Amino acid sequence: MVSANSNFNSLLRGKDKQRGSMMVEVAFLLPFFLFIVFSALELARGLIIYASLNHVLSEAARQVKLSTASGANYQSELLQAMKANPASLLDSSKLVVEQAKFYSSPEKLADQEPSDSASAIDAPLAKYTVSYQETLLSPWLQDLFPFSAGILVKHEH
Repeated sequence: MVSANSNFNSLLRGKDKQRGSMMVEVAFLLPFFLFIVFSALELARGLIIYASLNHVLSEAARQVKLSTASGANYQSELLQAMKANPASLLDSSKLVVEQAKFYSSPEKLADQEPSDSASAIDAPLAKYTVSYQETLLSPWLQDLFPFSAGILVKHEH
């Protein structure tokens, strides 16, 4: 009877060793797996924000182009049009509209020499730039998504 009991105890010790090695494997692999899962979710979220920012900016630029806003009103008109867009998935408090740049010709645009006047009447090419103030959980994804968009619009008179 003593030999049967010792065999049973040795089997139990072997299972305890297996459980311990499984715990070590899980402890090493679980953080890596969670990092991959959360990074994938952040990547998807970043892509959605980036696509929404580009879409909303293009629609807002189209509305501003069709409106009769003066040169001084372009920033506020663009921001209002972006906030009013029902397709936007963006938090409007995080939108920052940069100063619009106007170019008198494609050559001036290529040389990055904006016109001195802030009016689309004098300069038919307008470049609108918008940035979105968002921080991601993964710092390496922040470099991947600048969360800014620009669009070039030709104003016809």
